[in-house]
Amino acid sequence: MKKIIALTFVTLALAGCGQKEVKKVETPKVKSPICDSTANMPGGWQATEVTPDIHQALKLVMSHMDTSSKLAGIVSVHSQVVNGINYAIEYRLSDNTVWHVIVYRSLKGEYAISQPPQPGPICQ
Repeated sequence: MKKIIALTFVTLALAGCGQKEVKKVETPKVKSPICDSTANMPGGWQATEVTPDIHQALKLVMSHMDTSSKLAGIVSVHSQVVNGINYAIEYRLSDNTVWHVIVYRSLKGEYAISQPPQPGPICQ
């Protein structure tokens, strides 16, 4: 009986020695190039005023969103000149949620969603 108790004790002690404390490593947040403050960089993102193009882009976005909420307003817009223009749009819905999306406008004036709508602000 003493051997069984001793063997159980040794087994439990050895099992406890093999366990290491797992430390949670936080992944550093990467700042979006859209929000980077290095203004006037060729090909970089620039804060932009709301134009009819932005409203047209959001019309496309809202037609693809599965929500009963309506567009309440545009929070911010950034643009990037490429072979056309990328628009990073942050907008608020009538349910008071904030979303962001990236829409591409070709040189021919055609719109395409290049990054689907995601909840939350562009710059966090």
